[in-house]
Amino acid sequence: VETLARRADGVMGFVESYRQISRTPEVRRRAFEVLPWAQELESLFRASEAGQSVALKLEVKPDTLTIDVDPDLMCQVLLNLLKNGAEAAAAHSGEAALAMRFTRTRAGRTQIEVVDNGPGIPESLQQDVFLPFFTTKAKGTGVGLSLARQVVLAHRGAISFDRSPAGGALFRIVI
Repeated sequence: VETLARRADGVMGFVESYRQISRTPEVRRRAFEVLPWAQELESLFRASEAGQSVALKLEVKPDTLTIDVDPDLMCQVLLNLLKNGAEAAAAHSGEAALAMRFTRTRAGRTQIEVVDNGPGIPESLQQDVFLPFFTTKAKGTGVGLSLARQVVLAHRGAISFDRSPAGGALFRIVI
């Protein structure tokens, strides 16, 4: 009975994960100032388990920068990127660090970068990171980056990754 109960929980977890990525997110865009919203994101991250032992540097340039997104959906995306970066950095470095930067591109779009000092994404896995259910974590679902990509695309934006100057991962969103 216990085995069946555990299996049922596992199946329900899978169904919930599949439900999350199988429907297009409903985007409720609005324009707002980035700085207070980013500071709230920073506070939410610092209050999370992942944010307890990782230094986070927040940069918003200029201070009056605005963005036109669904604040709740984009918050979910950024908190997931911060959590992933914090876990990677904490497992790799004695002084785990993250940065979250918001800037305006030359074309007038908003660019968001989440950078960590973890090990980076191995070249052999780079083509898979945005695939649904792909994970390298023992307790991961593989939904986070796939959902992040869906949300960004629903905003008519782009999400990509690169190696950060510190050697870790750099995720870049342009909206």
